[in-house]
Amino acid sequence: MRWRLFMAHRSISSERISPRRRRAECARALPAPSLRSAAIAGVLFVALACSLAAPAAGTELRAFAIEGGPRVVLEPHPESDIVCVAVSVPTGSAFETPETRGMSHFLEHMVFDGAERWSRIEMSGWVDERGAFLNAFTRKETAVYFLVVSRGDLERGMEILSQMLLHSIFPPDEFEKERKIILEELREGMDDPASKRERLVDRYLYRGSALAEPVAGYAATIETMRREEMMRFYRERYRTNLMRIHLSGGFDPVQAERWIEDYFPPEAPRAADGCPTDAEPDLIPRWSGEVTALSAGGLDPGFDIIIPLPVPGDEDFPAALLAADILAGGGSPLPALFDSLSLPEPEIGFEVHARFSALRIHSPWSDDGGDSYAVVTDALSTLQRWEPSDEAIESARTARLSSELFDRERYHFYIMLHGEKTALFGDTYLSDALEGVRKVEKSDCRRFIRSLFGRLRFNACLLRPGAAVPAPSIRKGGETAVLPNGCTVAARTRSNSDVAALHLLVKGRNCLDAEAGFAGMSALLHALFESSGAGRELSGALEAIGCRIQWQDNPYIPMDDYYLNPSYSFVRLEAPADRIEQAGRLLVEFLAGARFTDDDLSAAAGSFGAELRVRGGSAAAALRGAVYRELLRGHPYAAPIFPEAGTLRAVEIDRISSFRDGCLRGGNLIASLVSPMPEKDALALLERLLAGLPAGGRAVCPPLPDGTARRAVTDTIQKEGAYLAAGWFVREEDPDRLAALLVAA
Repeated sequence: MRWRLFMAHRSISSERISPRRRRAECARALPAPSLRSAAIAGVLFVALACSLAAPAAGTELRAFAIEGGPRVVLEPHPESDIVCVAVSVPTGSAFETPETRGMSHFLEHMVFDGAERWSRIEMSGWVDERGAFLNAFTRKETAVYFLVVSRGDLERGMEILSQMLLHSIFPPDEFEKERKIILEELREGMDDPASKRERLVDRYLYRGSALAEPVAGYAATIETMRREEMMRFYRERYRTNLMRIHLSGGFDPVQAERWIEDYFPPEAPRAADGCPTDAEPDLIPRWSGEVTALSAGGLDPGFDIIIPLPVPGDEDFPAALLAADILAGGGSPLPALFDSLSLPEPEIGFEVHARFSALRIHSPWSDDGGDSYAVVTDALSTLQRWEPSDEAIESARTARLSSELFDRERYHFYIMLHGEKTALFGDTYLSDALEGVRKVEKSDCRRFIRSLFGRLRFNACLLRPGAAVPAPSIRKGGETAVLPNGCTVAARTRSNSDVAALHLLVKGRNCLDAEAGFAGMSALLHALFESSGAGRELSGALEAIGCRIQWQDNPYIPMDDYYLNPSYSFVRLEAPADRIEQAGRLLVEFLAGARFTDDDLSAAAGSFGAELRVRGGSAAAALRGAVYRELLRGHPYAAPIFPEAGTLRAVEIDRISSFRDGCLRGGNLIASLVSPMPEKDALALLERLLAGLPAGGRAVCPPLPDGTARRAVTDTIQKEGAYLAAGWFVREEDPDRLAALLVAA
């Protein structure tokens, strides 16, 4: 459901600007796409060439503080139909005690569970009904809540945010439910080598500061946390005079300011408000200049270095941004150094904190680590002798400005990527990241780099290869089978979880659409499944037994593109393990037998049209479409995944019902179940659920044009031990690779 949290448990929102950075789940890391592939960057630079010399037309950024209330940034775009409201609170692990580790993140869960005037169901119902999106993430020094709504719903949206952030009631039953959810997340994190590695390394990179502590806390503190303590913490931290509010999109600035004063009213400041001050040294690490060497155990060996940089507002901050980009690009000496040592190219990250920014360098390797310490010292000494060329500086400037302009067009996307920075520094960061970068002189960049590496301060952590630890419970693999009706089924056991996840996938999405003669038919069907009267009844029945279903991705979640693949479409069902068969039966009966009305179709087309305007109104959508058309000329996968808004009402109910019946045939289907039950039992359950569906199907998809296009389109989407690649990896001639489709970890 759109209103539910898109949780971000990674402690730092770090821009990953290495050209070889791995794609990670947005909930773990939110990489800023400052370096793009050559093909996309070329198109983007041409499209934005005229924009690099001046601010976007029609945008007048205004920043001010309401006396006794929040600090505000208004960024109106008069022609936009949507508005993004972001409210940040100075909270996080940096403000917690040893007894309250994880409280800020736990509290983030709780504010979605009901307030004085709005219950959880009322909030979620309004957000779903209005096609809005409500989201939040917690970092070490801030929590950011943001809502994307149509411009006509802005006031009601601000009321909901106000209720959540100033008037939450923390229902006792919901408190215990969220406690269990967070403990499960912590258990999953301890099973995940990447999460374990991050926690370990952060202790040494942020030594001597509160930033060394994880945002999610520890199981011991979550288990003993009391509701009364959280309510007291909430009253101390969630006060309007500590908040920042950032509005971007289509709104009336004068009216918006009045609504902010109405819903986030001023309050008298208190003597001790807990805000970070210059007198709080625990927000600044001790820069030791040391390399801490540890045994990696079963974790990935490699080293991490963090180097302090100036914060937004400092005259050298724009130069620091460019220095990080140059290091990650072709003008840096690091790639050549690492290549000469047969090591992977390092990943470069850029972090912004309340008291310092930081350059973060990570490099993995797989050898015996004999000279690993020398690699660290060689890298640092190489940087001390480095001076970038004019060409490298200008290339980095162009890439940075292009990325900034491109991201700012999608307001929600910008908050997801840069919300921590705007929460800490507001319009100062916005100005430095665009105007500052545009104006900084090349000589100032070189001066800053000489100064930075000439008096180098850093912390470094080196994980040398060591004895292995027991393998985590998450694994690839699983059992597979093909039912008599042609449906392929797969199961994987996850013994340490009480949750089961069922995915039902239809292969050949765009090819089925092409056979139906209507581009975007699958997307419209998913919208109808979700919004029809029968669909709402199904959602209610599932919610009544503690289960939930997701029909399609949300246009407001950056990088949440699992449903945006031309080769397949799917639905995801999550349930307590002991209710998955009951929930699965409800789902299959609905898919096969639900009857839709003309009113259902009309309502779905109307609500879906708003989403299409969001999806299709940005340069990102146009660019993605252009790249697909160029790579896959004439192939069904080059066609749009979504219909044109103007064609929605041309579809008749009989036509889409017939399309549904044609899709739900065994030969088109792949079902996977991840659960604590033994895999053979899970396969038997899937057979009971799906064997009654009709045989046949198999959309006819021509081969992709060439290997280059295939690689460009078939990149696997990786999550924590889970893969969403069925549409590409499951082939009739290679059924054993079915494990690649398993989605829920």
